[in-house]
Amino acid sequence: MSDHEPADGHDDDAGGYTGPATITVGGRRPVEANVQLIGHFDPIAGRYQWQGRIRGLAVVSDPADPPVAEGTEVRISTPHGAGEGTLSAEDAFGGHVVRGVSAPPFAQLPDDVDR
Repeated sequence: MSDHEPADGHDDDAGGYTGPATITVGGRRPVEANVQLIGHFDPIAGRYQWQGRIRGLAVVSDPADPPVAEGTEVRISTPHGAGEGTLSAEDAFGGHVVRGVSAPPFAQLPDDVDR
């Protein structure tokens, strides 16, 4: 994702979302950051799994907050929904990987749609 992404975000054709989101890490105050998310229904596990990246979370977070640790809970809200997941520690590029199970923070494709 680059600085040239659309400011209003969009649903991806593959059942995901790219754009701005409200991020709430643990009990911290909500912040705005860009996300790139995608997911799929896992028929073996019987649940929807989603994952993606949050860009620049450290930049928009309160400098007094401790760094995000592996496994920290997060809530992501987009114009299309909200979901809860866990974060990785900050990577070398200043981003965080997020993984969630069940309700994703974006519109899901119907089960009968061929991809």
